[in-house]
Amino acid sequence: MTKTKLIETIDQHYQEDLFDKGRLSSYVEEEGYQLLFLRQLSPKSDDIDFQMYCFLFKDKAVYQFERELGDFTPLKQKNSFFDFVNSLLLNNKGIVQTFSSEIEALEENLYSRNFPNHFIDMWFDLRNELSKIDRHYFRLVDVIEEFQKSKKHQTVLNSTQYQDLISMIEFTQAIIKDELSRLDILHHYYLSIKGDRLNKSIFILTVISGLFLPLNLVVGFFGMNTENLFFKDNPAGTHYVFYILLGLLALLLFFIPIYRLFDRLVLNYLLGKIDFYKKLSKKFDKFSETFKVE
Repeated sequence: MTKTKLIETIDQHYQEDLFDKGRLSSYVEEEGYQLLFLRQLSPKSDDIDFQMYCFLFKDKAVYQFERELGDFTPLKQKNSFFDFVNSLLLNNKGIVQTFSSEIEALEENLYSRNFPNHFIDMWFDLRNELSKIDRHYFRLVDVIEEFQKSKKHQTVLNSTQYQDLISMIEFTQAIIKDELSRLDILHHYYLSIKGDRLNKSIFILTVISGLFLPLNLVVGFFGMNTENLFFKDNPAGTHYVFYILLGLLALLLFFIPIYRLFDRLVLNYLLGKIDFYKKLSKKFDKFSETFKVE
């Protein structure tokens, strides 16, 4: 039987799948033969790609599809199938560990508050790719289990080899779950940092607005073009207005510290037992805490 005749023994749509990199891992049972499609991770510069491998089980023999030749070639060694699948899983495990290194670097940058402006894009790419790998592994473990339970093909995996493959898959799945959890924690921490920075910005804007609003009121009042305005005909009127503005600014800046000092030295001593004073003091404390003035 020639190689061309061997590939022609499978259905036409399976022949097309042999050259389709997007074909999902699966196990197919047909009359007279079985096919096992397995995908291997193949990282690209900006995404995760896959390479497709296919095994044909026919007439108590095992064949591997060679894309360059366009046909199946026989596997001669007894453990060659296990060795191939084991190598495939080791390759996938190494790629997942590469993601772990990238997440660790991102984690260090975030915890040191030295994260890049495109952090959220990096986070999304890592999580998207890991989620894609996670889905790939969920399907892979089902395919391996279905393949091992089938009695139609020649037995190529003993129980020990099968358990070794399943253990490696489950171990890699556990790593992926841990890395996805780390990414979720990083995302929550990143949002906390951004929220904290936003709160500080809003607080600064609020303080600035609170300081300059009375000043704007004074400036607006003296800017009215009306008769009998204060200091209108006074040669030193501009100086007086300037002094009023400085006095208001100083009062706004130092009112709370001065009041606290006065309250501690005088008011608390004279009015400390009066309920009205206690209620007023509590409200003032809440006001001070709102603006975080020490």
